[in-house]
This record gives sequence, C-alpha cells and structure tokens, in this order.
Amino acid sequence: MGIVETRRGLLRMLVASMLIGLLGVAAPRAAEAQAGSRRMAAGTITPADLPGPLDDVIFRPTVMVRKGNSRGSGTIIASTRGRSLILTAAHVIDGPGRAAIELHRFNLGIEGRKLGGSWPKVVPATILAADLDADVAVLRVEGLARLPHVARLDDSLAEPLPEGFPVTSVGIDQASDLNSWDSRIRGTALLSRNQADEGGSAFTSPSQDRDRAPPRDPRLFVITEHPPIQGRSGGGLYSSKGRLLGVCVGRIELKSARGEARAIGLFASGQSIRRVLDQLGPADSPPN
Repeated sequence: MGIVETRRGLLRMLVASMLIGLLGVAAPRAAEAQAGSRRMAAGTITPADLPGPLDDVIFRPTVMVRKGNSRGSGTIIASTRGRSLILTAAHVIDGPGRAAIELHRFNLGIEGRKLGGSWPKVVPATILAADLDADVAVLRVEGLARLPHVARLDDSLAEPLPEGFPVTSVGIDQASDLNSWDSRIRGTALLSRNQADEGGSAFTSPSQDRDRAPPRDPRLFVITEHPPIQGRSGGGLYSSKGRLLGVCVGRIELKSARGEARAIGLFASGQSIRRVLDQLGPADSPPN
C-alpha cells in the first residue's frame, strides 16, 4: 500500500482541503486538463449525446446536494419505492439550512421527453449517518418513485487501491458542469483531522514516523494524480467497470523544494464508505 510522502511544513491543510464544496478555488490551469475527460451538459437532448457505455452507472446517479448556501455533488447508491440513499462529502452538508438534492432529467433518463413542470426538482433530504473525520455522509430522500439509475458499490470496497490503479471521477464542477475525468491512484494516506487541528502533520507514514505517537482515530484517504475543483466534493470515484470506489472530498496543493506548485486529489476511501454504511440499519443498508 503506497503512503503519500510530503514535507511537514506544508501540512496544516487537511481541514482546508476538505472545504472544496464550500469555498471557491481557482479554475484548473491548462496543465491540469486531463485526457479522457467528458461532460454531460444540462441541455442534453438525447441519451445518444452521452459518450460512454458506463454513463448509466456513473453520470446518471450523480446529483447536486444543497444545504443553505453550500453546493456539492452526491451519488445515489440505493433506491426503492419511497426511499433513496445518497452518498456525499460531510462538509457539503455541514452548514446551516435544510439538506436537499436536485434531480435533473438526466437522473431519470428522460432528456428527450417533452414533459411539463419545472426542472430540476428539489427534494428535501435527511442526514442518516456521517463520519466527520472521513468526510463522508449518507442522506435519505423519501416519497419518490424508485430512481432508475444507481451507482453500484465495488465488491472489494474496503480493500486499499494500489498505486497506479486507473479510476474515473464524476462530479458537478462549479455547481453547473457535470463531467468526468480519468486519472490514476497516486497512493493512499492515513489522515488525522484532529492532528491537523493541533498543528501537526496531517499525513502519517508508519515506515517514516516510527518514533512518533500514532494519530488519533485516523482515516484512510485515496490520492489521485488529477485534482478536483469546487463543487466536485461528494462525487463518486469509479473503477473502469463503473463500480464505486471512493468519494471526492478535496484537493491538496503541494510545493516542491524549487517552489514549483501542483495539486492532487483527495478522496475518502472505500474503507470510510463502508464504515459509514455500517452505521445504517438493515432497512437502509444498500445492496452491493
């Protein structure tokens, strides 16, 4: 399992990096553009406009999550008649206000139909469970018909992802641009939010810090080569087979000894997702 290495002088940033869904960040530089990116415009007319065969399990289950002035992404992970579950980043729903999700026509697969009424549909949501240290939360919406498009959890969700593993990130950038990009796993990191709050390094490596006291209650996070931008928090991280592996929670700005800056992506791991889902009762637990 690769542990991300970084200089201690950079790292009082875990809490800040988890605020991507709340705080504005600069648009990505041209150097951050990623081959393999694709998007689904709000005005999509027909399903033929969608470019890939996995869109029904990565694009269509992606919704916007709202709470007060906060906007982020969410991922539908289960749906039956009258009850649906949405996975998101905990910081997206951390502020004041009532939690809700926005359902668009693409979520129902009805882009080409001439239906009346206003879109998107705003549906109140209840917070079922959350792990603030992992920055993962689960919402429930009720009173709807079964939603037809659901992200499927990977069978090996709790197993760590190897370095170099190909992944696809999906989210609603700037609360308006639903898109995906392809990347690879750079490594994993044990992060302790309370340790960052106290001014220590948010990253821990047992092989490098054997003499240091272990961080209190750390969580495993996944690092991607490609960084996200504002609004993607809560969006899913998928395998090439369209199985959900993680959830976007932020980005980390790194600076080399030469002063060169670059950004990487920060995602809650499958272990953290499984931990939150284990808080749910049998009636709410999603199938694999």
